[in-house]
Amino acid sequence: MADPIKQDQFRKYLDSNLSRENLDFYVHIDAFKALEGDEAAHRAVEIWRRFVGGARGCLVNLDEGMVMEIEGKVELKEIDRGMFDMAQRFVGELMKGCLPAYLRSVFFLRVCFRYACVRHVPEEVFLRGYKVCEGTWSMILKKKGVLVYYKRVTEGKSDRHYIKGVVEIDRAHTNELVKELKSTQQSRKLWDKQFKFGEVIETIDAENQLNFMTYKHLKEEQRHTIFVTHKTIQNATVLMNLNVYHEAVGECQQKEESCYICAPSPENENLHVLSCFIHFEHKGAAPASLIQEFVKKLYPKHLQKLKKALKNPHHGKADKNHLEHHHIEVPLEHRFEISNLYQDSGESSEIADLRPRHIQSFGSLEKEDNRKKEYLRKISDNHTAEKRQRALNSKAERGKLSKTKSNKHLKSKPTKIAKTPKRWRSRAQDEEKQDSHE
Repeated sequence: MADPIKQDQFRKYLDSNLSRENLDFYVHIDAFKALEGDEAAHRAVEIWRRFVGGARGCLVNLDEGMVMEIEGKVELKEIDRGMFDMAQRFVGELMKGCLPAYLRSVFFLRVCFRYACVRHVPEEVFLRGYKVCEGTWSMILKKKGVLVYYKRVTEGKSDRHYIKGVVEIDRAHTNELVKELKSTQQSRKLWDKQFKFGEVIETIDAENQLNFMTYKHLKEEQRHTIFVTHKTIQNATVLMNLNVYHEAVGECQQKEESCYICAPSPENENLHVLSCFIHFEHKGAAPASLIQEFVKKLYPKHLQKLKKALKNPHHGKADKNHLEHHHIEVPLEHRFEISNLYQDSGESSEIADLRPRHIQSFGSLEKEDNRKKEYLRKISDNHTAEKRQRALNSKAERGKLSKTKSNKHLKSKPTKIAKTPKRWRSRAQDEEKQDSHE
């Protein structure tokens, strides 16, 4: 209650639940106790008229006996510092009942953001990550252009184990990298496998942002409060994702989830080296199973996907509505269709065959769309006809195969024909039976 920022956020939460007057009543009583003389009497009448009595009735949720007691003291002008004590304790208990829900609300997360994160992420934290990333590492995995390294650091009595993934990106994509790592849009799914959806809670400046992020873990969804921050340390951009916990009153823990460092490449001035590392604490040497578990958490493949996303922000499945902006790849078996399309535009089939195997501009947009539709229809018709013919051929082959098998079976081991009533057999069946016995 003594911190103005925390009090303001709690007031906004109570205002959303239509109980803001309880907090205002509580605060005004604290201010009233510090006054003396006529000023205290004037403030007591003012509190009475605003929150307890007055034309609008009782605004705070007080017991009828408390209201009558305060009203009697005001009318008799028996003003003392303890006249509102019982009512203040009662309202305080009501507000304490709101705390569990408040601690899970966006309003308290803003307090976490301002106090637990911004104040406790000094430059030394970024510098430590930068120095750790620069040290000596042992390569344990190389997969699809991503190198995975392992390192063990002893700090006092504890051992920290780091897993790092490294990939090279273009130097011009550093700003896009910051946007991608702070993004909560659905496009994040293109490179972040476990991400499902998210939203921005608070943006204090260009470097610090607080997000709600929902991730898929096995069959369940887990919602995290992620604080994303970045700074430039010694010509390198250091980005950190901190998982903020807010389970206890007045206590905001933080945990380093992942750290991204984008630094210039020592070998090529046009490239930057993007490193992502996470850490865990384990006393002594870490077993291979534990290292493998954290390699999976690092998910090296998403670094390669992130690199592709930086090159082409709109990569992925093409939209049908934007078909005219993309080339259509023509299979080899349908390449003859191009010559027919180009004949309409006045080009010979020889020239058409020499052109690339994709449809380029045909003049006006309407003609281009019509020709593309016609071309796609022909391909689909040919594909359907070929599929139907293959089905008929396979059916005929199965029939021939079954007939040859049945003939071999009859020659090697004659089958016994079951006796059936004559009314169920035709004359042709009787003749076939007689021929087979002969």
